[in-house]
Amino acid sequence: MMAKGVSFRSHEVIERKVDIILQKAKGKGFYNFDSATPIDLIIEKLFRLKIGGFVNLNKDFSGALGALDLNNGVVWIDESLDHTVNPSDFTREARCNFTIAHELGHYVFHRPQYKEAKNSALFHDGSDPRTKALETQANMFASYILMPRAVMMKKWEEIDQSCPIDSAIREMTRFFKVSRETMTYKLKFLGLLDPSY
Repeated sequence: MMAKGVSFRSHEVIERKVDIILQKAKGKGFYNFDSATPIDLIIEKLFRLKIGGFVNLNKDFSGALGALDLNNGVVWIDESLDHTVNPSDFTREARCNFTIAHELGHYVFHRPQYKEAKNSALFHDGSDPRTKALETQANMFASYILMPRAVMMKKWEEIDQSCPIDSAIREMTRFFKVSRETMTYKLKFLGLLDPSY
């Protein structure tokens, strides 16, 4: 059961919404289902939001990696994920991509809660029972949009299955631009990786 004011959304509902978004991106010519999801272009071209850049979010919200400024249509990313400082730091880039996708999930599904809260404090209030449900939905959205099922299955089939599993996971993380932890979870969820791994 979801907390009061938070609609239940199944994996199927979230995945269908993501499929519609990705089809729109394909229709506009900037996504082709053969590459990593261009989350920055989706945010900017389909939703008319701006990625505001890297700022110190922790001064206002301890532990926050991203924030959605609904009033100004801006997604802010915490400076701890600034991968431009060290472009070879793939982990920061992967976490940054997931954070941007997560904030888009809030925009797609949680605008009424943002408007009700009048700011993003609701999403960082550990005492609010809605927080967990909202964050879980945004994480599910990020997972589906960054690692669409059909693209995951296709890419997994293209990988040399005789190579070590760690190499296969590394190749998948590089292709989809997500963290190893996120990729491992998704591979298990899709039944492509043994749950005990």
